[in-house]
Amino acid sequence: MTSRRPQNSRGRNRSERSRDNHSYSSSASTVSSRSGIAQRDERDDRYGDRGGGRGSSRRSGGGRYLSGSSRGRGPRHGGGHTARLLEDNQLMCLIRALESEDDRDRCSAGLQTIEEFLHQPDATQTAQRAGETALVELADLRETFPSAMHERLAYCHGLAGALMDGLKFTQWILSRIRNTKLNDACRSWHLLSLQKAIETEHCLLVQNGMPALDELTSILENASSSVLTAVFGVLMAFSKVLPDVFRSRFRDFVDILVGCYVDPEQPEATIACAKDTLIALHPFWVQDVEFTKLMMLNLVEDVGLLSEKCIKDNIVELPTQLLEKMTAILRAVCAIASAVGTGYMPRQGGPVSASDV
Repeated sequence: MTSRRPQNSRGRNRSERSRDNHSYSSSASTVSSRSGIAQRDERDDRYGDRGGGRGSSRRSGGGRYLSGSSRGRGPRHGGGHTARLLEDNQLMCLIRALESEDDRDRCSAGLQTIEEFLHQPDATQTAQRAGETALVELADLRETFPSAMHERLAYCHGLAGALMDGLKFTQWILSRIRNTKLNDACRSWHLLSLQKAIETEHCLLVQNGMPALDELTSILENASSSVLTAVFGVLMAFSKVLPDVFRSRFRDFVDILVGCYVDPEQPEATIACAKDTLIALHPFWVQDVEFTKLMMLNLVEDVGLLSEKCIKDNIVELPTQLLEKMTAILRAVCAIASAVGTGYMPRQGGPVSASDV
């Protein structure tokens, strides 16, 4: 078989992607160093490169978003003119009113107020003045908010970032995802925030969509199981907002996606999410029908090769691990066929089972 085999997909074209990602990393570093988002204080806590939070804030020129001025920490209510501006900022007042809050009803009401404010016409200017401090302190609310509120909190965080500057916000989020100090739960939450930002009409990524998509694909290749589903969500949002840009990386994405789907060691929730994502990519499968047929053919051939090996080795009863692998590959074929359209489904009924194999 060729290197297109799904079970080896995570390693396919790695050198090619490495060159692409290296090129983007260089350009992104230049942008980041200019805007001050690449340099982070080494004394970060569990949230990694947070550069502020409860009890502290950045003294960045005028509170502007991701300013390149001084990155020092100072008392939240100190720092002179900038601190006074933040204290008078309506968005910051709404955020800080929820500090240490853990009551579900009050958290819900507070988030509702923030959402309503961020949809007002004058919210953009207020959010830009609040800058990164607002993003950091919104993220800090995860510490006390009930877990059921985390998705709504991510929506507010993403909307605020998109109002400030969608492109810089995307770069800022990706820089945090790369930070090894972040745990997987925090990475997933920030990816959810980015997904919500991309889904808003305010987040304009057209100028730098390709490098961001390349980096997300790179993150997908190396993500843990608990982060995979969050990356799937961001990439699906990307496919809807920038379909032309996404189409150029569609093959790379689904190669990794199918590899996740046929990996029996992945958690059931991740496998189910991979299947739903495969099917949701219907427009791209149909538009690239030759690749779709080739992908399905390669998967079927993989099953054939495994079967031939069993015959050659005189294996009468398939080992459990091999049986699971063959079953997963055939399920991937059915998922892709389902994504193309119901008329292409190879069989009716439930999903492929071990008995079918």
